[in-house]
Amino acid sequence: MLGFAARTIGLRGRRFALSRFAPIPCVYRKRRSCVTPETTDMATNSHTSRTLAAALAGLCLLLLQPATSQAQQLAAGGGHTCAVVPGGNLHCWGWDEQGQLGDAAQNYSNPTPVRAEGLTNVISADGGYQHSCAVTSAGGVWCWGYNRWGQIGNGSGADAHTPTAVVGLSNALAVGTGGNHSCAMLATGAVWCWGHGYHGQLGSGSFMETNVPVQVVGISTASAIATGENHSCAIVGGGAIKCWGRNHQGQLGNGAIDADPGVLGVVDVFGITTAIALSAGNNHTCALLLDGTVRCWGDGARGALGNGVGMDYSAVPVTVVGINDATALASGDLHNCVIHSGGGMSCWGYNYFGSVGDGSNRNDRATPVTVIRVSDVTAIAAGGSHTCARVREDPINVMCWGNGSFGQLGNGRAGGTVETPRPGFVLGDPFDIVFGGDPGDFE
Repeated sequence: MLGFAARTIGLRGRRFALSRFAPIPCVYRKRRSCVTPETTDMATNSHTSRTLAAALAGLCLLLLQPATSQAQQLAAGGGHTCAVVPGGNLHCWGWDEQGQLGDAAQNYSNPTPVRAEGLTNVISADGGYQHSCAVTSAGGVWCWGYNRWGQIGNGSGADAHTPTAVVGLSNALAVGTGGNHSCAMLATGAVWCWGHGYHGQLGSGSFMETNVPVQVVGISTASAIATGENHSCAIVGGGAIKCWGRNHQGQLGNGAIDADPGVLGVVDVFGITTAIALSAGNNHTCALLLDGTVRCWGDGARGALGNGVGMDYSAVPVTVVGINDATALASGDLHNCVIHSGGGMSCWGYNYFGSVGDGSNRNDRATPVTVIRVSDVTAIAAGGSHTCARVREDPINVMCWGNGSFGQLGNGRAGGTVETPRPGFVLGDPFDIVFGGDPGDFE
């Protein structure tokens, strides 16, 4: 989202992360969840051939490796979080001012999970700044929340407080939500986008907005997608990356800095040929490579690029220090996280509210630090300035940390002073039943 999250995933961050071994490509915020072949029944799905191809490429953005046969995923937006739970329902918590949680009640915020109404068989989701989208097993895309720029894709400009079908899309595998735009990857390898288009983030050859999907020109073999605040990217072919949209801080990774409004067509990211997962923050982008290393480019403020060097931006990918066994990746507004092969987790970047999870706050991290209190992590999501992880705690649990002012940590608390630099459990139905949520220590 967007940083949003995945802001996920992370727009302001996009918030998403996917396992390189996951079979279903996912977006995210930044922000994107997957299931391994051993635990899924995807062979019976109509998207099988594309799904398997993506699996072989190791694609996915926000992975969950569920204990059941139902795909489960985390997604984080500007101030909200969502999770796909067993049975395919979607539950969200946090900021709800524009209806981005998907429940008709539309409170300003909900500090514990509520169900997105009317959605079943959800396989993937993502959270934008103030809107959310999901993909169902039938291949449909549904969106809800803020719709000033048409980012819900239903042909109108009115906000929607409950999920509404995106016009004209079918056979979708993944969805990504940026600041005020959205994109979907289809089983054919094509990518379609809608919403705010002033910076060229829709990839249609125009700087215009649209409230219905338009096809991205020049993308036909996508296996993963990620959306930042005003830019979008896709892994194509055997692991190259193409990006489009705003490039004022080098977030497109092609070695150039472009004045606003942005880049009209897709461009090649410099020097990357083996990408297996992708995430986008506000104005930066990161890729997980086949060898387990991570490279980032774009806005380098607050340590977001993870290379240990203070820099305003980098227009080409730089290597994140000390990461060589990553299996999943997520980006928030200005922070990023990975899952390690042993189930541990590291984060780096903006840490005013404690979103890197090392127990500290008010101090940014220019290189990765270990997240405390988590183990056996199977999925991650990064929002504007918060982070969540799916951990195996017999049964599976969701833990969140960082900024909790909108209730996005799911710990039952909201308000301007709510934050925690240490992971704590998400509370409330269905998590205290499905995930065995424990009140934990939110001090």
